[in-house]
Amino acid sequence: QGVCSQYFSIYAIVWWQRSKHRKLVVAPRGMLHQTARSVKPFKKAFFLTLARWFGWFNNIDWQSTQPDETREMRKVLGKKAKILEAANIPRSIPPYQMRNDYGERLKILSVGRISDEKDPVMLLNALSRLSFPAEVTIIGDYSDESYFNQFKNGCNQLPKHIKLNHLRAVTPLEIGQYYRDHQVFVSCSKGENFGHAIAEALSYGDRKST
Repeated sequence: QGVCSQYFSIYAIVWWQRSKHRKLVVAPRGMLHQTARSVKPFKKAFFLTLARWFGWFNNIDWQSTQPDETREMRKVLGKKAKILEAANIPRSIPPYQMRNDYGERLKILSVGRISDEKDPVMLLNALSRLSFPAEVTIIGDYSDESYFNQFKNGCNQLPKHIKLNHLRAVTPLEIGQYYRDHQVFVSCSKGENFGHAIAEALSYGDRKST
């Protein structure tokens, strides 16, 4: 859920302000990035304006993962906001395992939400231009019905030599096998505070690849 969520942001902050807890840390996880704010922009701009007027974000510590995210947050929260940078640490990866021959099809993997920010529709547009067989796995859930309909339409328009498999959710224990079983990882994200999926893909990469 996002910073602008009614239940996971507004209610939580109001509860904290009425309680005796001394410190609250909010990690927007890239959701104050310009790309994320461009989705439903009027709704988000209205909420953030109200938050400043009513002081909902007063006395809150904000957590950023890197300087670019900090700069984006300052544009929204103002110069007086207390922002602490703490880089993400990817989860540990099992020891590298040599992979077998993949056969004739190129196997492509993409991990991320089915949303405008992650933009898997861009990947589908690129796949539609491939002239050779490929097997594609896209892992990610959705909350925006309108964008998901665009995604489904793109899936239906792929040529027959492109085999696509969409999974809404995979457990952390299962995700490693998908990285191992695919040759190429693709991320079309328009803005990331930290690319967990990219770090994981690199960690599972074949050392013989160039």
